Amino acid sequence: MGYFAYRAIEAFLTPPGLMFMMILAGFLFGSRFARLGRGLILSGLLLLLLASLPASSLLVYSLLESDPPLNQTDLLNTRARAIIILGGGRYAGLEYNKETVSIATLERLHYGAWLHQQTGLPILVTGGSVRGEATSEARLMAQTLTARLRVRPEWIEENSRNTWENAKFSRELLQKYQIDNILLVTHASHMKRANVSFSRQGFSVTPAPLGFKSRTGLRPAHFLPNAHALANLQRAGHEWLGRLWYSIHY
Repeated sequence: MGYFAYRAIEAFLTPPGLMFMMILAGFLFGSRFARLGRGLILSGLLLLLLASLPASSLLVYSLLESDPPLNQTDLLNTRARAIIILGGGRYAGLEYNKETVSIATLERLHYGAWLHQQTGLPILVTGGSVRGEATSEARLMAQTLTARLRVRPEWIEENSRNTWENAKFSRELLQKYQIDNILLVTHASHMKRANVSFSRQGFSVTPAPLGFKSRTGLRPAHFLPNAHALANLQRAGHEWLGRLWYSIHY
């Protein structure tokens, strides 16, 4: 399946596309089946409201983020021999006159660099050119690590296009160095799928998650709708679909 086709399907299976489809279907069916049409429209509007509440995304992310943050004891006792940082997207960088990493990728790089400073372990960055870009995501990551964070990655894996290939090609790269134990850096909501992918390639994985969205207490403001919460829920839907696809395809 092509990249655009996958994104199009995802757009209509996650908020807000799913709700818009329900509302549209309600209008289309309403002329012949009035009760069904009204039900679809009202359900779509209600789900759209619920999806825009921070409380909803808090609940969904609490189900996704199953791995706790690493603590100092974990780092002191780690048997890992390398840190693997997964790519999380790219940014056009018009203001820089060159492409660079996305905010999500930059967050992962910051945490990976910090782990390197704490442990002295070498870093592998992984991510290819998903849409045929001239520069791989891993190459952009390496440039950012070196120029901004003063950390030079030991390995650059730039052929992968998804999490499964991140694991597959990283395994091929590290096998010659007999490195099986790793610290795996990615966002907390993505960690389970990443952990499964790398474990099935033969790695012994110590999860190093970051960017937790579910570890804040519930507050009254979480019941006020906003667009940020809706975007968070869309990203959560992307992860659930990814888990489903991996369970079938891999």
